[in-house]
Amino acid sequence: MQINKSEFTAKVTGESGFEFEVKSADITLDETRAPYIQAELTCVLPESVALELIDPRNALRVLVTATQEWIRPVRDPQTRTFDLILHERTIDHESAELTLRLVSDEALLIDAGNTTTAETRIFGLSVKAAVDATLTKHSFALEPGALDATLEANPATLAPIKNYARSPEPRADDNWRVHSTLDRTIMTAEFEGLAVCRGTRNTSSGLYAIYMNELDGIPGNLDESYEYRFMARSSRRGERTIRLTDKNGVHVTTKAVDMVAGEWTECVISSTTESGESPYSLSLLSSADPSGTTLDVTALTVIERDQVMGNNDMFFHGDTLDSGLDTFEWTDTAHHSTSTRTNLPNSDIFIQTPGTLDWDYVAPIVQAGGLRLFCDENREWRLVDPLAYSVPGQINVAAGTNATSGRDTISRQQEAWFDAVVIEYRWTDAEGLPQVAYDAASAGGTKLLKRVIERPFPGAGAAQSILSLYSGRGRVLDIEALADLDATPGMALVMTMPGTPIQVGVVSSVTWKWSIDGDSDEMRIASRGLLDTPSTAWLLQPEGYAWNEVPLGQDWSEYETPS
Repeated sequence: MQINKSEFTAKVTGESGFEFEVKSADITLDETRAPYIQAELTCVLPESVALELIDPRNALRVLVTATQEWIRPVRDPQTRTFDLILHERTIDHESAELTLRLVSDEALLIDAGNTTTAETRIFGLSVKAAVDATLTKHSFALEPGALDATLEANPATLAPIKNYARSPEPRADDNWRVHSTLDRTIMTAEFEGLAVCRGTRNTSSGLYAIYMNELDGIPGNLDESYEYRFMARSSRRGERTIRLTDKNGVHVTTKAVDMVAGEWTECVISSTTESGESPYSLSLLSSADPSGTTLDVTALTVIERDQVMGNNDMFFHGDTLDSGLDTFEWTDTAHHSTSTRTNLPNSDIFIQTPGTLDWDYVAPIVQAGGLRLFCDENREWRLVDPLAYSVPGQINVAAGTNATSGRDTISRQQEAWFDAVVIEYRWTDAEGLPQVAYDAASAGGTKLLKRVIERPFPGAGAAQSILSLYSGRGRVLDIEALADLDATPGMALVMTMPGTPIQVGVVSSVTWKWSIDGDSDEMRIASRGLLDTPSTAWLLQPEGYAWNEVPLGQDWSEYETPS
């Protein structure tokens, strides 16, 4: 007697839209592995012209659609679509079959990585920030509601960054001087909240200039290279000159910069200090502007060139508001001393070294935060608590109804069961020294799982996350049942098998196996957190039966299920 009828179709997305003739399908969703979705389709071998288009190296995507009609008992038809990456194709000319291996989008992170020769870094301790940065590289984004976690702070791995400009922002009583051919005005909060020094041309001829930080000077270490940055604006278009002068008035270096009328321009010049602690003055000058022309300057930053400028080229001084990533302070008198920018304590795990794959970078961070990152069949990325995350719905499997086979095993020998975890982290620090750190969790300590991870220690958390996710795996029910396309990891699961207490848990993985010949149309379910549950439990009562209908004080062992 036929109970259900299924069909699987597949086609390449994009311009070709090539459709495959599917003969059999095996699709698995498993919350414990990446990629989360892995599928294998056996198809009729297409013509040779079409075969040349089916090349995994061309980043092809395949849309797999499963449909199912229920005959006995009558249920609403089901449809489920999987948008997957073609990872491998194999041709068997003898059987005239084409095998496609498809995976979800985690594979893109597993395949790609840092292809440069420089380290990249996420500042702060946020797991979500690391995930966001990694997904952005692939034009992905987390779905709303993504969780976050803050990892344990380790000592800062970057030295403080110093702004050597003693007076980085002009003030009414400071030493941002103007040439006699200019009238000086200090305008409050004129550029991104910063004060601006304005010089207004009061003559029609002669050289004029604004001198920044002239009296305080800019100290420098002998033979050290510095980058000098400031923002400038003029009311008139034209070429201006940036000039660096030593304490004796000798011009150290000059550079021309083009300015557009009314627009702020970042001015940058570099130099190497040839005499230690020698004060330098920076100026912006011109000689060809008419009377009334204005020239504005602000936001002076002087930083050693060997600093990581990619993350540290923003203007700052000692009164800059502290952020979630950095703190700022003056080294002496406010607005007349150098400033420091200090990265908050960070962990080396937030550094992605050259050659490190994106998944190998982000997965340990996610796991250390006790979270789980995955991409579903709709290409939606989620960052969730693996134990609290749930999917609406419930899968019921029972002998004599929809279960086709089942095996109940309780064993200490299973690799998936343990009650203690130790993780050993091994890495080489910035000094080139080997480092080792450990993370541990136990719920009895009678069977130990040990993992060695070649990554900097992210702080405690991963061991407990692994132990919690694998809790309840001591009892394994290998269940095969009639295919139900709604089944998804994270759903509630109720299983009733002969000689076994009713088991209530959570779906951990589901595999659908289908054949066009009709000899296979089933699903295989794995579970976690199974509990022996009495048949009188409220969860198992008829739909619509409310909790408050149970008589007050009634013991569940005496409770009788309503008919």
